[in-house]
Amino acid sequence: MRAYLLYPDIYGDDVIFVTEDDLWRYSGGRAYRLTSDFGVVIRPKFSPDGRRIAFARLQQTDQGTVAEAYVVSADGGEPKRLTFFGSSFTRVAGWTPDGRVLVFTDYKTPFTAWRELYAVSLDGTYERLGLGPATALVYGPRGVMVLGRNTYDLTYWKRYKGGMRGVLWISRDGGRAFEKFVDLPGNVNSPMVVGERVYFISDHEGVSNLYSVDLRGGDLRRHTDFKDFYVRNANTDGRRIVFHAGGDIYLFDPSTEEVKRLEIDVPASRKAKAPKFADAFKSLEEYLLPAGDVIVLIARGRAFWVPAWEGAVVQLGDMTGQARYRHAAADGDKVAVSTYDGALEVYSKDGSLIRRIEPGIGLIEALALKWPRLAASNHKGELWIIGLETGSKALADRSEYGMILDLAWHPSGNWLAYAKPSGTYTQNIRLYDVRSGRAYDATPPTNYDYAPAFDPEGRYLYFLSGLQIRLLLDVHYPQLVCLLD
Repeated sequence: MRAYLLYPDIYGDDVIFVTEDDLWRYSGGRAYRLTSDFGVVIRPKFSPDGRRIAFARLQQTDQGTVAEAYVVSADGGEPKRLTFFGSSFTRVAGWTPDGRVLVFTDYKTPFTAWRELYAVSLDGTYERLGLGPATALVYGPRGVMVLGRNTYDLTYWKRYKGGMRGVLWISRDGGRAFEKFVDLPGNVNSPMVVGERVYFISDHEGVSNLYSVDLRGGDLRRHTDFKDFYVRNANTDGRRIVFHAGGDIYLFDPSTEEVKRLEIDVPASRKAKAPKFADAFKSLEEYLLPAGDVIVLIARGRAFWVPAWEGAVVQLGDMTGQARYRHAAADGDKVAVSTYDGALEVYSKDGSLIRRIEPGIGLIEALALKWPRLAASNHKGELWIIGLETGSKALADRSEYGMILDLAWHPSGNWLAYAKPSGTYTQNIRLYDVRSGRAYDATPPTNYDYAPAFDPEGRYLYFLSGLQIRLLLDVHYPQLVCLLD
């Protein structure tokens, strides 16, 4: 079964990779899983003797993503945690020749984007290598070490040529002194040493491909010719190189210059396609309280009539849900719902459709229902009054500065209050008289007023306001103000 394969590494005839966020091993023509539901596994690396695999595990917590380094036997088993940095960016870079795991991390650095290399022993002790900002380190013959800075996956910023592009440095004396080695007019990553050459990935010619130079930094050669998909995340065992492109894993043999796609059949369960039960309240988009005993909800693109004390929840409209641009308004036992295509549907509390109209006013952003009228604002800054029994519509107001929101009907249904943007940083409350068809300012257009609401008897109009108490500081948008005439 085909799958999207990522982060390959090779040791002899065995290949490891990641798919479905789990670690897999391909050996003897068969692929099998080494981890299962262990968070998100990325960047696995074989140890120098091929007996172990180090990788980074990403976990989502209440405080955000946490990444730590782990190691597991190449035959499978329980992974062992190596780091306890608590960092959001800890990644495995490889192994040292003496069997320690190389990681780069923002742990104990002044900035998140500043990542340094550590060598972590299998007992969890670690040593900061003191090589400055670095994201890769590989070893070659006769004390050669190649260090990479900013060598991230090129697909995150294709064809980037700025100051944060990947650069390779080389040491020929075991790490005592480094000099800039490969600095192309484009991005590079995945440095590897095979024999007397340094291989790497670069997209300085447009699409990421595999290149190499000699140990002096000269004799640049291109070894692959991919035009549709980027070559990504290359690794080597010192003899051959594996990488992935377009979800497939390829094997490159430097001795023959042959590139071969590996036919890997993955018996995966396709867990991403499995049915899921989502918590609607975690995706709550709107909620209304038209009466003390009923709540109207919009969650995950679906509208619900929810009795507060007794009775069953009733879904209004399409059972499959329309996941975008849905809004609702309620009045008594009727609910109006907008659809993603700009139509309006009115339902009774038992879920039956009373009426559907297509007013053709564009993308609806807010609704307010007072039967038989519906107020609707759209993305063009317009406010419309729609007759639900006749299908009539009238343009009530328009703003040049933004969308009209916070629609509220008077209990009599004769007045509509709303918040209208009156400037770049100002908004005032307006009143629309349904009988005369005219709109009036209820507050001056000099502050930031919003959330109008009538009291139950319709005698008073309440609203919230962001008054500018200090003349030199806007409450919502602090900015410099010129005091010179």
